[in-house]
Amino acid sequence: MEKKKILYVVHRSWPYQGGAERLFWEWGKSSRDAGYDVTIYTTDVWDIEYFHDKGKRKIEVLEDQVDGIKIKRFRIAFLPTPLQGGVLRGLSRIPAPFFRYAFGYPYIFLPGYLWKMSFMKERFDIINAGVFPHLFLAYPAIKYARKKQIPSVCTPLVHLGEPHSHDGSNHFLSSRHVELLKDCKKIIAMTQIEKEALLKKGLSEGNVHVIGAGVDPEEVSGGRGPRFRERYGIRGKMVLQISTQTHDKGSPHLIEAMKRLWSEGKDVTLVLIGQVMNDFDAYFLQQPSWVYEKTLVLDYIDEGTKKDALDACDIFVMPSRADSFGIVFLEAWLYRKPVIGVYAGGVPEVVQDGKDGFLISFGDVHMLSEYIRLLLHHPPLAEAMGHNGSLKVLKQFTWKNSCDKLLSLYSELVTS
Repeated sequence: MEKKKILYVVHRSWPYQGGAERLFWEWGKSSRDAGYDVTIYTTDVWDIEYFHDKGKRKIEVLEDQVDGIKIKRFRIAFLPTPLQGGVLRGLSRIPAPFFRYAFGYPYIFLPGYLWKMSFMKERFDIINAGVFPHLFLAYPAIKYARKKQIPSVCTPLVHLGEPHSHDGSNHFLSSRHVELLKDCKKIIAMTQIEKEALLKKGLSEGNVHVIGAGVDPEEVSGGRGPRFRERYGIRGKMVLQISTQTHDKGSPHLIEAMKRLWSEGKDVTLVLIGQVMNDFDAYFLQQPSWVYEKTLVLDYIDEGTKKDALDACDIFVMPSRADSFGIVFLEAWLYRKPVIGVYAGGVPEVVQDGKDGFLISFGDVHMLSEYIRLLLHHPPLAEAMGHNGSLKVLKQFTWKNSCDKLLSLYSELVTS
Protein backbone atom coordinates (compact mmCIF):
# COMPACT_ATOMS: atom_id res chain seq x y z
CA MET A 1 0.00 0.00 0.00
CA GLU A 2 1.39 3.41 -0.99
CA LYS A 3 2.18 5.75 1.86
CA LYS A 4 0.05 8.83 2.40
CA LYS A 5 2.09 11.99 1.92
CA ILE A 6 2.10 15.00 4.25
CA LEU A 7 3.61 18.39 3.52
CA TYR A 8 4.48 20.66 6.45
CA VAL A 9 5.15 24.33 5.74
CA VAL A 10 6.90 26.42 8.40
CA HIS A 11 9.14 29.50 8.41
CA ARG A 12 12.17 27.73 9.93
CA SER A 13 12.98 24.09 10.57
CA TRP A 14 15.71 21.65 11.55
CA PRO A 15 18.43 22.14 12.67
CA TYR A 16 17.01 25.29 14.28
CA GLN A 17 14.87 24.30 17.25
CA GLY A 18 12.80 27.17 18.60
CA GLY A 19 9.24 26.66 19.82
CA ALA A 20 7.38 26.62 16.49
CA GLU A 21 10.24 24.79 14.78
CA ARG A 22 10.28 22.08 17.43
CA LEU A 23 6.50 21.72 17.30
CA PHE A 24 6.50 21.06 13.55
CA TRP A 25 9.55 18.81 13.80
CA GLU A 26 7.96 16.64 16.49
CA TRP A 27 4.76 16.44 14.48
CA GLY A 28 6.80 15.49 11.43
CA LYS A 29 8.54 12.68 13.32
CA SER A 30 5.26 11.35 14.70
CA SER A 31 3.71 11.43 11.21
CA ARG A 32 6.71 9.49 9.88
CA ASP A 33 6.39 6.93 12.67
CA ALA A 34 2.70 6.54 11.86
CA GLY A 35 3.60 5.55 8.30
CA TYR A 36 3.27 8.84 6.43
CA ASP A 37 5.80 10.10 3.89
CA VAL A 38 6.83 13.46 5.35
CA THR A 39 8.20 16.55 3.60
CA ILE A 40 8.91 19.97 5.11
CA TYR A 41 9.04 23.16 3.04
CA THR A 42 10.78 26.01 4.82
CA THR A 43 13.16 28.93 4.28
CA ASP A 44 16.94 29.18 4.47
CA VAL A 45 16.70 31.43 7.56
CA TRP A 46 18.79 30.80 10.68
CA ASP A 47 18.72 34.16 12.47
CA ILE A 48 15.12 35.37 12.55
CA GLU A 49 16.37 38.82 11.50
CA TYR A 50 17.65 37.33 8.24
CA PHE A 51 14.08 37.69 6.92
CA HIS A 52 14.87 41.39 6.53
CA ASP A 53 18.65 41.66 6.95
CA LYS A 54 20.88 39.68 4.58
CA GLY A 55 23.83 40.35 6.87
CA LYS A 56 22.45 37.84 9.38
CA ARG A 57 23.00 34.08 9.31
CA LYS A 58 21.29 31.66 6.95
CA ILE A 59 21.40 27.92 6.24
CA GLU A 60 23.36 27.10 3.09
CA VAL A 61 22.12 23.55 2.46
CA LEU A 62 18.84 23.73 0.56
CA GLU A 63 17.88 20.06 0.50
CA ASP A 64 18.23 17.61 3.37
CA GLN A 65 16.93 14.26 4.48
CA VAL A 66 17.02 13.82 8.25
CA ASP A 67 15.70 10.72 10.00
CA GLY A 68 13.56 9.90 6.99
CA ILE A 69 12.06 13.41 6.71
CA LYS A 70 12.70 15.38 3.51
CA ILE A 71 13.49 19.08 4.00
CA LYS A 72 13.39 21.60 1.17
CA ARG A 73 14.61 25.13 1.97
CA PHE A 74 13.78 28.09 -0.25
CA ARG A 75 15.99 31.16 -0.39
CA ILE A 76 14.85 34.54 0.83
CA ALA A 77 15.34 37.04 -2.03
CA PHE A 78 16.45 40.58 -1.32
CA LEU A 79 15.75 43.54 -3.55
CA PRO A 80 18.06 46.56 -3.29
CA THR A 81 17.61 47.96 0.23
CA PRO A 82 15.77 51.19 -0.66
CA LEU A 83 13.28 49.22 -2.80
CA GLN A 84 12.49 46.11 -0.74
CA GLY A 85 9.63 47.35 1.41
CA GLY A 86 8.24 49.78 -1.14
CA VAL A 87 8.11 47.30 -4.02
CA LEU A 88 6.46 44.55 -1.97
CA ARG A 89 3.99 46.99 -0.43
CA GLY A 90 3.12 48.19 -3.90
CA LEU A 91 2.58 44.64 -5.17
CA SER A 92 0.43 43.82 -2.13
CA ARG A 93 -2.00 46.60 -3.12
CA ILE A 94 -2.85 44.94 -6.43
CA PRO A 95 -6.50 43.86 -5.96
CA ALA A 96 -6.00 40.13 -6.35
CA PRO A 97 -5.63 37.54 -3.54
CA PHE A 98 -2.25 36.25 -4.74
CA PHE A 99 -0.63 39.68 -4.46
CA ARG A 100 -2.34 40.57 -1.16
CA TYR A 101 -1.03 37.41 0.49
CA ALA A 102 2.26 36.67 -1.25
CA PHE A 103 3.67 40.18 -0.97
CA GLY A 104 1.90 41.69 2.05
CA TYR A 105 3.13 42.11 5.62
CA PRO A 106 5.75 41.08 6.73
CA TYR A 107 7.01 41.93 3.19
CA ILE A 108 9.24 38.91 2.54
CA PHE A 109 10.00 37.68 -0.98
CA LEU A 110 10.35 33.93 -1.53
CA PRO A 111 10.22 33.50 -5.33
CA GLY A 112 11.34 29.86 -5.52
CA TYR A 113 8.61 28.80 -3.12
CA LEU A 114 5.92 30.79 -4.92
CA TRP A 115 6.92 29.17 -8.21
CA LYS A 116 7.04 25.70 -6.66
CA MET A 117 3.60 25.93 -5.04
CA SER A 118 2.06 27.45 -8.18
CA PHE A 119 3.29 24.78 -10.61
CA MET A 120 4.10 21.74 -8.47
CA LYS A 121 3.06 18.43 -9.99
CA GLU A 122 3.76 16.34 -6.90
CA ARG A 123 0.59 15.49 -5.01
CA PHE A 124 0.31 15.39 -1.22
CA ASP A 125 -2.60 13.94 0.77
CA ILE A 126 -2.54 16.53 3.59
CA ILE A 127 -0.92 19.93 3.99
CA ASN A 128 -0.28 21.48 7.41
CA ALA A 129 0.85 25.10 6.95
CA GLY A 130 1.93 27.72 9.45
CA VAL A 131 2.72 30.03 11.03
CA PHE A 132 1.25 33.52 11.25
CA PRO A 133 2.03 36.27 10.36
CA HIS A 134 3.90 34.53 7.50
CA LEU A 135 1.08 34.51 4.96
CA PHE A 136 3.63 34.40 2.11
CA LEU A 137 4.12 30.77 3.21
CA ALA A 138 0.64 29.75 4.33
CA TYR A 139 -1.37 31.20 1.43
CA PRO A 140 0.41 29.39 -1.47
CA ALA A 141 0.19 26.09 0.44
CA ILE A 142 -3.52 26.44 1.16
CA LYS A 143 -4.17 27.60 -2.41
CA TYR A 144 -2.32 24.51 -3.69
CA ALA A 145 -4.47 22.27 -1.45
CA ARG A 146 -7.63 23.89 -2.77
CA LYS A 147 -6.50 23.43 -6.38
CA LYS A 148 -5.65 19.76 -5.80
CA GLN A 149 -8.79 19.21 -3.69
CA ILE A 150 -6.87 17.86 -0.72
CA PRO A 151 -7.41 18.75 2.95
CA SER A 152 -5.49 21.73 4.28
CA VAL A 153 -4.66 22.25 7.95
CA CYS A 154 -3.41 25.58 9.28
CA THR A 155 -1.45 25.92 12.52
CA PRO A 156 -1.30 29.71 12.95
CA LEU A 157 0.31 29.87 16.42
CA VAL A 158 -1.45 33.16 17.05
CA HIS A 159 0.39 35.59 19.32
CA LEU A 160 -2.58 37.25 20.97
CA GLY A 161 -0.44 39.62 23.00
CA GLU A 162 -1.70 41.12 26.23
CA PRO A 163 -5.39 41.05 27.18
CA HIS A 164 -7.33 43.96 25.67
CA SER A 165 -4.45 44.85 23.34
CA HIS A 166 -4.78 44.86 19.55
CA ASP A 167 -1.30 43.51 18.75
CA GLY A 168 -2.52 40.00 17.94
CA SER A 169 -5.46 41.24 15.90
CA ASN A 170 -3.31 43.54 13.77
CA HIS A 171 -0.49 41.13 12.94
CA PHE A 172 -1.96 37.66 13.50
CA LEU A 173 -5.74 37.89 13.08
CA SER A 174 -6.37 40.63 10.56
CA SER A 175 -9.12 40.24 7.97
CA ARG A 176 -6.56 38.62 5.62
CA HIS A 177 -5.64 35.99 8.21
CA VAL A 178 -9.25 35.19 9.03
CA GLU A 179 -10.19 34.99 5.35
CA LEU A 180 -7.41 32.46 4.77
CA LEU A 181 -8.35 30.39 7.83
CA LYS A 182 -11.90 30.07 6.53
CA ASP A 183 -10.46 28.33 3.46
CA CYS A 184 -8.87 25.60 5.60
CA LYS A 185 -10.42 22.25 6.36
CA LYS A 186 -9.06 22.30 9.91
CA ILE A 187 -7.31 24.81 12.18
CA ILE A 188 -5.03 23.77 15.03
CA ALA A 189 -4.88 25.90 18.18
CA MET A 190 -2.38 25.51 20.99
CA THR A 191 -4.75 26.46 23.82
CA GLN A 192 -8.41 27.03 24.53
CA ILE A 193 -7.53 30.73 24.80
CA GLU A 194 -6.34 30.72 21.20
CA LYS A 195 -9.38 28.75 20.07
CA GLU A 196 -11.77 31.23 21.67
CA ALA A 197 -9.98 34.10 19.96
CA LEU A 198 -10.41 32.33 16.62
CA LEU A 199 -14.09 31.64 17.25
CA LYS A 200 -14.67 35.33 18.02
CA LYS A 201 -13.47 36.02 14.48
CA GLY A 202 -16.32 33.95 13.07
CA LEU A 203 -14.52 30.64 12.48
CA SER A 204 -16.52 27.44 12.88
CA GLU A 205 -16.07 25.67 16.20
CA GLY A 206 -16.09 22.30 14.48
CA ASN A 207 -13.05 23.31 12.42
CA VAL A 208 -10.84 24.51 15.31
CA HIS A 209 -9.06 21.82 17.33
CA VAL A 210 -6.92 22.35 20.43
CA ILE A 211 -3.87 20.09 20.04
CA GLY A 212 -1.27 21.81 22.21
CA ALA A 213 2.44 21.20 22.45
CA GLY A 214 4.54 18.99 24.69
CA VAL A 215 7.90 17.55 25.62
CA ASP A 216 9.51 14.14 25.69
CA PRO A 217 10.60 13.63 29.33
CA GLU A 218 13.37 11.23 28.34
CA GLU A 219 14.83 13.65 25.79
CA VAL A 220 14.70 16.61 28.17
CA SER A 221 16.31 14.80 31.09
CA GLY A 222 20.03 14.34 31.63
CA GLY A 223 21.16 17.89 32.33
CA ARG A 224 24.02 18.37 34.79
CA GLY A 225 23.82 21.69 36.57
CA PRO A 226 27.26 21.49 38.23
CA ARG A 227 28.85 21.11 34.81
CA PHE A 228 27.17 24.32 33.57
CA ARG A 229 28.11 26.23 36.72
CA GLU A 230 31.71 25.10 36.56
CA ARG A 231 31.99 25.90 32.85
CA TYR A 232 30.79 29.49 33.33
CA GLY A 233 32.05 30.13 36.86
CA ILE A 234 28.62 30.52 38.50
CA ARG A 235 28.70 30.17 42.29
CA GLY A 236 25.55 31.72 43.79
CA LYS A 237 21.89 31.63 42.79
CA MET A 238 20.99 31.59 39.10
CA VAL A 239 18.01 32.98 37.16
CA LEU A 240 17.56 31.69 33.60
CA GLN A 241 15.70 32.85 30.50
CA ILE A 242 15.69 30.81 27.27
CA SER A 243 14.17 32.67 24.32
CA THR A 244 15.06 35.09 21.58
CA GLN A 245 16.55 38.08 23.40
CA THR A 246 14.35 41.00 22.43
CA HIS A 247 11.83 43.48 23.84
CA ASP A 248 8.70 41.41 23.15
CA LYS A 249 10.24 38.46 24.98
CA GLY A 250 10.78 40.71 28.01
CA SER A 251 14.57 40.37 28.12
CA PRO A 252 15.23 44.06 29.01
CA HIS A 253 12.52 43.90 31.68
CA LEU A 254 14.22 40.93 33.29
CA ILE A 255 17.54 42.77 33.42
CA GLU A 256 15.84 45.81 34.96
CA ALA A 257 14.24 43.56 37.59
CA MET A 258 17.58 41.93 38.35
CA LYS A 259 19.24 45.33 38.72
CA ARG A 260 16.91 46.00 41.65
CA LEU A 261 18.06 42.80 43.34
CA TRP A 262 21.71 43.37 42.54
CA SER A 263 21.52 46.87 44.02
CA GLU A 264 20.49 45.18 47.29
CA GLY A 265 23.59 43.00 47.20
CA LYS A 266 21.89 39.76 46.07
CA ASP A 267 24.40 37.15 44.88
CA VAL A 268 22.61 35.91 41.80
CA THR A 269 23.67 35.45 38.17
CA LEU A 270 21.33 36.07 35.26
CA VAL A 271 21.77 33.75 32.28
CA LEU A 272 20.14 34.61 28.94
CA ILE A 273 20.16 31.90 26.27
CA GLY A 274 18.93 32.41 22.72
CA GLN A 275 19.49 34.46 19.59
CA VAL A 276 20.18 38.11 20.34
CA MET A 277 18.14 40.64 18.36
CA ASN A 278 19.41 44.09 17.41
CA ASP A 279 17.10 45.92 19.81
CA PHE A 280 18.41 43.94 22.78
CA ASP A 281 21.99 44.45 21.64
CA ALA A 282 21.45 48.22 21.65
CA TYR A 283 19.83 48.10 25.10
CA PHE A 284 22.50 45.87 26.64
CA LEU A 285 25.38 47.97 25.34
CA GLN A 286 24.04 50.89 27.36
CA GLN A 287 24.26 49.01 30.67
CA PRO A 288 26.96 49.76 33.28
CA SER A 289 29.90 47.37 33.54
CA TRP A 290 28.64 45.79 36.77
CA VAL A 291 25.55 44.51 34.91
CA TYR A 292 27.83 42.74 32.42
CA GLU A 293 29.66 41.09 35.30
CA LYS A 294 26.43 39.59 36.66
CA THR A 295 24.83 38.66 33.32
CA LEU A 296 25.83 35.80 31.04
CA VAL A 297 24.45 36.22 27.51
CA LEU A 298 24.75 33.13 25.34
CA ASP A 299 23.55 32.76 21.77
CA TYR A 300 21.77 29.70 20.41
CA ILE A 301 23.37 26.70 22.16
CA ASP A 302 23.34 22.93 21.81
CA GLU A 303 20.70 20.87 23.57
CA GLY A 304 23.17 19.40 26.07
CA THR A 305 24.24 22.83 27.33
CA LYS A 306 20.61 23.96 27.43
CA LYS A 307 19.69 21.00 29.64
CA ASP A 308 22.66 21.69 31.90
CA ALA A 309 21.46 25.29 32.27
CA LEU A 310 17.93 24.17 33.18
CA ASP A 311 19.34 21.89 35.85
CA ALA A 312 21.66 24.62 37.14
CA CYS A 313 19.13 27.42 37.55
CA ASP A 314 17.02 28.23 40.60
CA ILE A 315 14.25 30.05 38.73
CA PHE A 316 13.18 30.03 35.09
CA VAL A 317 11.77 33.33 33.78
CA MET A 318 10.30 34.18 30.37
CA PRO A 319 8.37 37.48 30.73
CA SER A 320 7.22 37.38 27.09
CA ARG A 321 4.09 38.70 25.40
CA ALA A 322 4.91 36.87 22.16
CA ASP A 323 4.07 33.21 22.79
CA SER A 324 1.12 31.08 21.81
CA PHE A 325 2.18 28.36 24.27
CA GLY A 326 5.73 28.32 25.70
CA ILE A 327 7.29 24.85 25.43
CA VAL A 328 10.32 25.93 27.45
CA PHE A 329 8.13 26.28 30.57
CA LEU A 330 7.49 22.54 30.29
CA GLU A 331 11.20 21.83 30.02
CA ALA A 332 11.92 23.91 33.12
CA TRP A 333 9.22 22.07 35.07
CA LEU A 334 10.76 18.71 34.22
CA TYR A 335 13.79 19.99 36.14
CA ARG A 336 11.40 20.96 38.97
CA LYS A 337 12.03 24.67 38.60
CA PRO A 338 9.48 27.37 39.41
CA VAL A 339 8.63 29.60 36.46
CA ILE A 340 7.55 33.19 35.89
CA GLY A 341 5.58 34.17 32.80
CA VAL A 342 3.22 36.87 31.58
CA TYR A 343 -0.54 37.29 31.27
CA ALA A 344 -0.34 37.17 27.48
CA GLY A 345 -1.08 34.78 24.63
CA GLY A 346 -1.70 31.20 25.67
CA VAL A 347 0.67 31.30 28.65
CA PRO A 348 -2.05 31.78 31.32
CA GLU A 349 -3.46 28.42 30.26
CA VAL A 350 -0.06 26.75 30.62
CA VAL A 351 1.19 28.39 33.84
CA GLN A 352 -1.20 28.25 36.81
CA ASP A 353 -0.48 31.41 38.77
CA GLY A 354 0.47 30.67 42.38
CA LYS A 355 0.62 26.89 41.94
CA ASP A 356 3.44 26.04 39.52
CA GLY A 357 4.69 29.56 38.86
CA PHE A 358 3.80 33.22 38.85
CA LEU A 359 2.29 35.44 36.16
CA ILE A 360 2.83 39.18 35.80
CA SER A 361 1.71 41.90 33.42
CA PHE A 362 4.10 42.42 30.54
CA GLY A 363 6.73 44.99 31.46
CA ASP A 364 5.91 45.01 35.19
CA VAL A 365 9.50 45.20 36.43
CA HIS A 366 8.43 45.74 40.05
CA MET A 367 6.35 42.54 40.32
CA LEU A 368 8.94 40.60 38.38
CA SER A 369 11.67 41.55 40.85
CA GLU A 370 9.36 40.84 43.81
CA TYR A 371 8.49 37.34 42.60
CA ILE A 372 12.14 36.51 41.90
CA ARG A 373 13.02 37.75 45.40
CA LEU A 374 10.23 35.67 46.94
CA LEU A 375 11.32 32.47 45.20
CA LEU A 376 14.99 33.03 46.04
CA HIS A 377 14.19 33.61 49.72
CA HIS A 378 11.72 30.74 50.09
CA PRO A 379 13.19 27.52 48.66
CA PRO A 380 10.26 25.36 49.89
CA LEU A 381 7.86 27.47 47.81
CA ALA A 382 10.14 27.23 44.77
CA GLU A 383 10.45 23.47 45.20
CA ALA A 384 6.68 23.02 45.57
CA MET A 385 6.01 25.01 42.40
CA GLY A 386 8.60 23.06 40.45
CA HIS A 387 7.14 19.79 41.73
CA ASN A 388 3.59 20.80 40.78
CA GLY A 389 4.77 21.79 37.32
CA SER A 390 6.57 18.51 36.74
CA LEU A 391 3.45 16.51 37.66
CA LYS A 392 1.36 18.60 35.27
CA VAL A 393 3.78 18.07 32.38
CA LEU A 394 3.78 14.29 32.81
CA LYS A 395 -0.01 14.23 32.96
CA GLN A 396 -0.95 16.75 30.26
CA PHE A 397 1.92 18.02 28.17
CA THR A 398 3.89 15.22 26.51
CA TRP A 399 4.56 14.96 22.81
CA LYS A 400 2.69 11.67 22.85
CA ASN A 401 -0.50 13.43 23.94
CA SER A 402 -0.08 16.17 21.32
CA CYS A 403 0.85 13.84 18.48
CA ASP A 404 -1.92 11.33 19.25
CA LYS A 405 -4.48 14.15 18.85
CA LEU A 406 -2.82 15.31 15.64
CA LEU A 407 -2.70 11.86 14.07
CA SER A 408 -6.33 11.27 14.97
CA LEU A 409 -7.19 14.47 13.11
CA TYR A 410 -5.14 13.38 10.08
CA SER A 411 -6.84 9.99 10.08
CA GLU A 412 -10.22 11.69 9.98
CA LEU A 413 -9.12 13.85 7.07
CA VAL A 414 -7.64 11.13 4.86
CA THR A 415 -10.60 8.78 5.34
CA SER A 416 -13.36 11.37 4.94
